[in-house]
Amino acid sequence: MLEDQLQPRAGLEEKYEGKTYFLCCSMCEEKFRSNPERYSKARDPVSGASVDKATAPVVGYKDRAYFFESDNSRATFAQDPERYVQRLKE
Repeated sequence: MLEDQLQPRAGLEEKYEGKTYFLCCSMCEEKFRSNPERYSKARDPVSGASVDKATAPVVGYKDRAYFFESDNSRATFAQDPERYVQRLKE
């Protein structure tokens, strides 16, 4: 069940504007440091809203992290993740 794949906040820690961001590897760390404004944000696959990765609910699905503006948005994604993954590819 997708609900079981909620990711804990773990990884390489990077501070930006008083918040802590967790990155998976040194390559992500380099990208983040080169452009933190870009890499500190994500697009909610359900609502399309821009979210802050430091505070957004997150789910791991098919080896990728997805960030959400709310727990409700995350729960909607969990019901049919492929629908929303495809939307991001468009």
